[in-house]
Amino acid sequence: TGRDDFEEDCAGRPEVTVIESPVGLTRQRNAALDRIVDRFDVIVFLDDDMQLERNYIASALRFLADQPAVVGFSGHLLRNGRITRSEARQVVDEYRPEDRDFRPAFRCRGKYWTLHGCNMVLRAAVLKYERFDENLPLYGFAEDYDLSLRIRGYGLVGRFRECVAAHLEPPSGRVSDKKLGYSTLANNWYFLRKRLTHCPTLLAGYVRFVLRLAVFEPLQNATFALLGHRNRAMRLWGNLAALRDILVGTCSPHRITELD
Repeated sequence: TGRDDFEEDCAGRPEVTVIESPVGLTRQRNAALDRIVDRFDVIVFLDDDMQLERNYIASALRFLADQPAVVGFSGHLLRNGRITRSEARQVVDEYRPEDRDFRPAFRCRGKYWTLHGCNMVLRAAVLKYERFDENLPLYGFAEDYDLSLRIRGYGLVGRFRECVAAHLEPPSGRVSDKKLGYSTLANNWYFLRKRLTHCPTLLAGYVRFVLRLAVFEPLQNATFALLGHRNRAMRLWGNLAALRDILVGTCSPHRITELD
């Protein structure tokens, strides 16, 4: 639905407040926090292409009430991308937990330590001190990684399997592949420059950046581009532009606002 339809849906519903802010995911979320962070104990961030299981919020609140050491988590995605709204509803409605699944309901190690920006449940007390980094413009690539690293100093961050959802992530309505390619390198370089990494040391973080992002990422995009994937060719263009800016000292997350 368009903005007019949305505002019409909200009309006459006093429990819904529409807040306007400058363009940019991180700015928009911070603008909302300015209005609500002192009024609630728990704040949930959801993308508009999320389909939640009906008990998602109730399960989240119970879990945080029972686990005071946990400061933030994301739920369990049954599907993540390339799925329609009707398919997502069906997947979520038909989900049944496996009786023989002996994994812990909450995991905060390995690949499960970071938040997933499409669905995040956070204690408001933490967000009084840590906000989203507004130096990440537009869609704020990797804002979830950045916030996860900063709030780990307050408590546990991870994934909670009993909060179930599906993420549509349609291809339309997203930023250009050039900007995605640029942000993939530029934003991670920016995190290192502000001494933020999940690696054991900052040096290890720089080594990871060179091997994983400066070398593997462009090579992978180049390979797919040669196979005829035009979107990967555009991502490669963004990768190379970011590498050039890093080498000459002009790399910044804000450069994507200047790219076509």
